[in-house]
Amino acid sequence: ATGRCQWTVECGESIAAVAWSPTSMLLAVASGNVVRLLVPASLPGADDAAALLTRTVDTSVAAKSVVQWRRSTEYSRDLVAGAVDLVHEHPVTSVAWHRRGDYLAVLLPQAPTTSQGLVMHQLSRRMSLHPFGKLPAGSLRAVAFHPTRPQLLLATAQHVRVYDLLAQRLVKKLTPGGHARSISTIAVHGGGDNVLVGTEGERVVWFDLDWSSDPYRALHIHDGAVRSVAFSPSFPLFASVGDDAAVHVYHAT
Repeated sequence: ATGRCQWTVECGESIAAVAWSPTSMLLAVASGNVVRLLVPASLPGADDAAALLTRTVDTSVAAKSVVQWRRSTEYSRDLVAGAVDLVHEHPVTSVAWHRRGDYLAVLLPQAPTTSQGLVMHQLSRRMSLHPFGKLPAGSLRAVAFHPTRPQLLLATAQHVRVYDLLAQRLVKKLTPGGHARSISTIAVHGGGDNVLVGTEGERVVWFDLDWSSDPYRALHIHDGAVRSVAFSPSFPLFASVGDDAAVHVYHAT
């Protein structure tokens, strides 16, 4: 409403990704090997969000976790109402929240196997695990939850795979094909039927999941790699940004 900065926190290392929880004033910050869950003390809803981070950990569950959970004490209560560090074995490059705010998916592309490169965190149980025992080989680029179905979209350099989380199986594979050299980012529309794929081959590739696993449109507007794509939550628009230092907004009807 005002454009003024409301809160600032130093994280000490280069930040790879940030994402707000869709249900609480909880911010996930990926920095090096750590995903830090922070609750800004100065913003409305901080007390409720901090309560999510102070529940008793089930030690029998935590012992099975593939990631170390620890409470961060380096911030004052005047700055941060709550902070928990999720310490991974490899650098984290991407984070994505489930719509209900209890699950957080993160990517570790430098992990020795593709399946170990995807970690799912559950806040209510303080548990972290590799959700799939085996995944196709390939460098992991991006991850996103489907907004309405129990599905996960996982992007490698050449494909976006849609997995059923309940059945633990592959549902669909999206292939940009000749429209892309290497996938860099993805975004899912709030309705769940449309997916945007940004590529290092200067393309924004639009998929309509109800129509086909092949691209609905492939747009070559940027003069550099596309680094991020996003749908508007309330208007028929989407946007892309690339290495050409340009932001493009598209009418998406």
